[in-house]
Amino acid sequence: MNKRHERWNTHNLGRQHTEKTASLTIPVMFLLTGQGGWLVSLVLLAVYPQDLILGQWAQPSLLASVHLFTLGFLTMTVMGILHQLVPVTLNAKPWSTPIVSIQYGLMATGTLLFSIGFLSDQPLLLIPGALGVSLGILYFVGLILYSVRHAQNHPFHSLFIQSSLGYLAVTVILGFTLAWNYAYDLGLSSSFLVAHIAVAAEGFAVFLLMGLSYKLSIMFFPSKGSPRHGIWIFYLLHTAVILELLAGLTRWHLVTIGVILFAIVSGLYIWDMAYIWHMRRNSYPDPVLFTIGLGTVSFTALWILLGLWALFPSDSHLFSAAVFIGFEGWFGLSILGYSQKILPFVLWLHRYSHVHGQGKVPRLNEIFPEDWSWHIMVLAGSGLILSTGGLILSEKALFLTGLLILLGGVLRMHFASWRAILRRPVHRENLPKNLRRRIFNF
Repeated sequence: MNKRHERWNTHNLGRQHTEKTASLTIPVMFLLTGQGGWLVSLVLLAVYPQDLILGQWAQPSLLASVHLFTLGFLTMTVMGILHQLVPVTLNAKPWSTPIVSIQYGLMATGTLLFSIGFLSDQPLLLIPGALGVSLGILYFVGLILYSVRHAQNHPFHSLFIQSSLGYLAVTVILGFTLAWNYAYDLGLSSSFLVAHIAVAAEGFAVFLLMGLSYKLSIMFFPSKGSPRHGIWIFYLLHTAVILELLAGLTRWHLVTIGVILFAIVSGLYIWDMAYIWHMRRNSYPDPVLFTIGLGTVSFTALWILLGLWALFPSDSHLFSAAVFIGFEGWFGLSILGYSQKILPFVLWLHRYSHVHGQGKVPRLNEIFPEDWSWHIMVLAGSGLILSTGGLILSEKALFLTGLLILLGGVLRMHFASWRAILRRPVHRENLPKNLRRRIFNF
């Protein structure tokens, strides 16, 4: 290995990474940037709460908030996770830091310009931002699919990951077209937006989150159970997404069938997750599992609220609450929970795996202590419940209170992530139990 290659494969946050793991810098910069995107998204909702309460979906602030969450948080976080997990779980060679840094730069810059373009209603920013995001995502899809193609094994969850990346590429094409239509009014019908939402939400996000859940739930919460309906979910979800995509592009009346299939998929997925968690080997209370469980309960609440909205279609608050709890609850809390397992796992892998067995190394709960996870779970969970209740009741004060508490939970996660990255874990039983030390550890 020459000096130049060796320099690029060394990071300043830990030791040199092994051949089967990405540089520590890669997942860390994606995860931290993603948390920042979620924070800014929540701040925009707090500054312009009336847009969501009244369901004014075309407002620039709400469009910027939604895309900061989907692109800035969800997509960026998932990119960091996959850059780390794909080489480990598929036994593939990781990409070098410079190659991934180019993709990160395109994605981060494009998301920032895209969001500012929505807020300021400036096509000069919106179109370059959409182009940067598109190039960054297509670049990412190409890297991961190449790794998957040359992987030495293909476990069950890789089917979901490959499908989600395919839908992500289609989402980019549809999204760039819609951005161009938003800026220059190409005359596209509203049904085109249905196609974009179906492919982005159900095709990319749902496929990916379900695939990660099947892998990470068993990996981080060891269980004697296994997915019972994974193959059925895989094919039914494909059918639902394709039907809704065709409905959006051709205006055929296929949306209802797609929604029914998606509801069946959701029920099977919740059944599988409940079974896996029920059969887990460790029965002690786990705050991270509670956080992910709240996310899955939010997914159930999404369908309940959509059912109530179908019975009372004039009550738009129910639809707003369903969308909010789906994004901030299922996607948000689930990713927030898994990140609390992935981050210490990544730090341990890079900093201590090479000396494992040669001396005492810290446990994962010493790198990211459980009391931090309890703080995050209580703040994020209670904030989500209060803000959703505020939307259902159309109470602006209650919605803002819950939103600020949820914001505090995400901010606590961001602060805890930095603390875990920048400090070396010490044995907590040796800490002096004084107020100053407790505040410092918080």
